[in-house]
Amino acid sequence: MDRSLAAADALRDVVAHWLAGRGDDPRFLRFRRQLAILDTLFAELLDAIRSELLKVLQTADSGPAYQRCRELDESLLVGERLFGWYREKYDQRLDDRLHAVLAAADEVVRSCWRAACEHAGRTPAAGPLPYLDARFAASATPRPAVPAGLRPSADSVVEELVRELPIPVIGLPGWAARESWWLGMCAHETGHHVHHDFDPGLPYAVRSALAEVGEEWIGWAAEAFADAYSAVMIGPAACWLVAELQHGPEEAMLRPAGPYPSPVVRSALLAELCARLGAPAPAQPDLDGLLARAGRTQERRLAEVPAVARALLGLPLGGRPLRDLGLPDAGRASAWAGQLARGVPLFAGLDRPEAARELVAAGVAGHAADPARVHANLVGHLPRCGGEGTLGASAPQPAVRDLARRLTGRVLGGGR
Repeated sequence: MDRSLAAADALRDVVAHWLAGRGDDPRFLRFRRQLAILDTLFAELLDAIRSELLKVLQTADSGPAYQRCRELDESLLVGERLFGWYREKYDQRLDDRLHAVLAAADEVVRSCWRAACEHAGRTPAAGPLPYLDARFAASATPRPAVPAGLRPSADSVVEELVRELPIPVIGLPGWAARESWWLGMCAHETGHHVHHDFDPGLPYAVRSALAEVGEEWIGWAAEAFADAYSAVMIGPAACWLVAELQHGPEEAMLRPAGPYPSPVVRSALLAELCARLGAPAPAQPDLDGLLARAGRTQERRLAEVPAVARALLGLPLGGRPLRDLGLPDAGRASAWAGQLARGVPLFAGLDRPEAARELVAAGVAGHAADPARVHANLVGHLPRCGGEGTLGASAPQPAVRDLARRLTGRVLGGGR
């Protein structure tokens, strides 16, 4: 009993100390609302575990008392793992090697997240938390998803708990810390969060719209929407990022892979999206050659691309079509691409909400001129974008407390 109480008190002290240390740190300024949510969640959970442990003192029989302590120890471990999962992602901002690029990523994500909310006239919910991950491509863990590190094969309680994680995340490839134009991938990954979180009916609307084009597209609906969102957010930069990631042998370029159509079809879709938005993507000679050698199945998919692009851009987002969300200004992106290669670049209007996505799009367009200088200028100026504010507004406190109680009930109930 003493051991269990000591463990509960120790974790509560660790969480409280961590939150206090982040609350006044300017590196966590954008996350004040998120940290308030975590504060409420862990206070409710750890207070409830301690209260349950104190009830064990009234149990005369040592057998049931030991059993209940074991159950509550397991609940405490769930809380510890959940806390650790968040802490390691936030605390990358304390690493001097990563702080600047993550501050830049925060602004790109904020710009892409706010765009959908402002487009629909909604108050932004807690936006995605970007972090660097040891993986090849970017990834999104939306609110309804279960992070792999919190998914024991037989633990349905943990799975239910994290299905309602109040803060989604975006994992970015580690090389973005050296080549910051890859932060443009935030546009695609934020698109996944918009797809999952923005409107409960949106995933169904996406699948239904693409099903009218062809059944094959239903399985690719989530990635197709995220590609469309990235095209609207950063224009032709989205085409380059995907082309660079998926380039490979001819047989691989003509073969669908899991949730994606074949690379040639995906690239053709992105090019079509940009063309319909009035921002044609640069020609890709290698892609043109592959298109000429595509088989009948791929030819059918390619013939469907215009209809798919039209369906995606016409999807209602808060009552208005996705295409109206706001493409970056092509003239500004071109001018900024040139500025990024200068020793002392000049940028006007960085306080606008769309500035971060325009600047990262310029970085994609202009990085080849002087990669080292473009990277340095991006990480130096992206954190200045977007003006004051946080990654999402405060959630209503009663709603946060209600969520915390529900999650606590699941954790405690799972041991019984």
